[in-house]
Amino acid sequence: MGDLMKFRPRRRKQRERWLLRWAMLLVAGAVLLAPATVLNALSPLTSVIPPNVRENLHNVARQALQQVEVLTGWNATTWMPRTSSRQGATRQRAAYASSLRGRAEVVDGDSLRLRGVDIRLHGIDAPEFRQTCRDSSGRSYACGKRATAHLRKFVGQREITCHRITTDRHGRMVARCTLPNGEDIGQHMVRDGWAVAFVRYSRAYVSDERAARAARRGMWSGRFIPPAAWRRTQRQ
Repeated sequence: MGDLMKFRPRRRKQRERWLLRWAMLLVAGAVLLAPATVLNALSPLTSVIPPNVRENLHNVARQALQQVEVLTGWNATTWMPRTSSRQGATRQRAAYASSLRGRAEVVDGDSLRLRGVDIRLHGIDAPEFRQTCRDSSGRSYACGKRATAHLRKFVGQREITCHRITTDRHGRMVARCTLPNGEDIGQHMVRDGWAVAFVRYSRAYVSDERAARAARRGMWSGRFIPPAAWRRTQRQ
């Protein structure tokens, strides 16, 4: 009887921990899926929260839901099963692997999808897919689409290998990816002028950017807004 009484409080504590985790998840989901409603309901409190703190909370909520999708295989927007539990487990192992290998799908000028895992190329920043630039004659062109096409043509149907560096705030694997011959994919994009060195995170490709700029390759043949600055203008 004494052992049973000791066991019951332990089960109660476990149950309380699980309830707390689900409550935190529901709050995170509410902030992500209906931020306006939540912020209006909590306006007396949120009015004193600095904007950068609110943005950080929003990012935490997004990452929490992404982890739920990885772990469960459920779509966190519709709460409908997206994959089987076995597929979800496979995706979880792949997402946290130290390296991945296979044929990749090009998403944009610095992003790939490999074995169901979203990958951001480490140390480079390519123009966003909807971004436009100016050519040497001053005419506008879709440099984001050109960068995507350049990466897609370079990678082709060849198997690539991606080695994890870290995970970004969107839950993507940040990796250095290479072709079978060892050629660095990110370096190629910077060297050909369709991406810039992302010095905020790495200075590995600074010399390649200088070479592309001196030779006026890719975007350097005209004028363009650095991708990070362009993204800031879109958020304003």
